[in-house]
Amino acid sequence: MHFSAREMESNDQIRALQDDIIDLGFTRPPLPLGGLSSLDIHEEELLVALPHDHPQHHRGGPVALAELAQEPFVLFPPEHGSGFWYTVARACGDAGFSPRVAYEGEHIHTMIGMVAAGLGVSLVPASASHLQLAQVRYAPLAGPPVRLGLSLIWDENRAVPALKNLIAVAASAAHEN
Repeated sequence: MHFSAREMESNDQIRALQDDIIDLGFTRPPLPLGGLSSLDIHEEELLVALPHDHPQHHRGGPVALAELAQEPFVLFPPEHGSGFWYTVARACGDAGFSPRVAYEGEHIHTMIGMVAAGLGVSLVPASASHLQLAQVRYAPLAGPPVRLGLSLIWDENRAVPALKNLIAVAASAAHEN
């Protein structure tokens, strides 16, 4: 058995699974899986990342998403994070607007760097708040939380015993949380 890890965007993972290149992927649902199996393993809230010169930066407290309707957004390109993109677009739509995407970043640290540079605001998974920059404040969203999932994906027809065991362990751990 050989194990290696590589970073791939969600849609690239789906193609790699379908082409028999990888055995397991991690994606943000919802995502069209093209016949692949999935297991939801984690869920976290989205936070707003604000640049240091934003009026909300120093105000503190939760931020109403509707207050950001006129702001430039920094987000993943839809083709690189379609589950993430869908979640953000749905949340903004529920708040009465479509995000005005000014810049796109293919990686979360790139997006947060753009926020730090004052290029816009972003919605990011709570786990991204560990990327602490003095020029960025992470704030919860006012109102009901917007949740972003994380799923394992694989091809059930190709699942070898080691992969099936790993999925069983992940399912058990996800069930405990």
